[in-house]
Amino acid sequence: MMHPSTTGREPMVRLMRQLASAVLVAFVVLLVVPSSVSMAQSSDGRELFESSCAGCHGADGSGTLGVFPPLVGNDDVQDGGYLREVIRNGRTGEIEVAGITYDGTMPPIGAAFSDDEVDALVGYIQSDLGTAERSAVAVPAERSSARFPWGLAFIILAAVVLSAGLVVMVARPGHESFTWKGAYARALVLFFYFFLLTVWLPSTMFTKAPISGAPRVVQDVVVSGAWFTMMAAGIVALRFLQKAKKI
Repeated sequence: MMHPSTTGREPMVRLMRQLASAVLVAFVVLLVVPSSVSMAQSSDGRELFESSCAGCHGADGSGTLGVFPPLVGNDDVQDGGYLREVIRNGRTGEIEVAGITYDGTMPPIGAAFSDDEVDALVGYIQSDLGTAERSAVAVPAERSSARFPWGLAFIILAAVVLSAGLVVMVARPGHESFTWKGAYARALVLFFYFFLLTVWLPSTMFTKAPISGAPRVVQDVVVSGAWFTMMAAGIVALRFLQKAKKI
């Protein structure tokens, strides 16, 4: 026979569990969704140029003699309005650059780009094109020997904390009463999992070879696939732990 005080506390315990679960879910959504949106909206002018423009104009913007005009040293490129118009709508017909006439067709590559992406591409062409190759070679060589791998150390530490938290959650038998200490521990585990595998991992994949050098469509498919996979794994794990009354 249950003690009256125990029976009376059960609805309150269930309510507190439900509230804690709702808070944790809201926290995870607020953490993941804005970060994913900002990642999807972020525009890297160099990546856009390499995936959409370098095939004709060259990785250094030098163009192809008689076919595709150079962008480096091209006075027309410094006209932002003109450059945006050509990126958006393309161009057909003769054009003279540095005394050489080019007669070709520029497709409207920016038709599917957002305004931010077009701005990023224009900024890269006007300011950084032609200097990126030297920077890409010189800067990593200097930094690689001097910088401590803080990112790797953070990942190792987070993995240890995540693993320990999961072990504690699974190892605790029974349907324990709600405690703020337990809710805090679970929040930490959820934070580390969803931050590392649905925010940090997809963001980092953008910067690592061979994904960083792949076409934009391939990058989007791979990174989005990683995000959906990690999110689904997290939701399945939460459901499993809920059914086992571990969370």
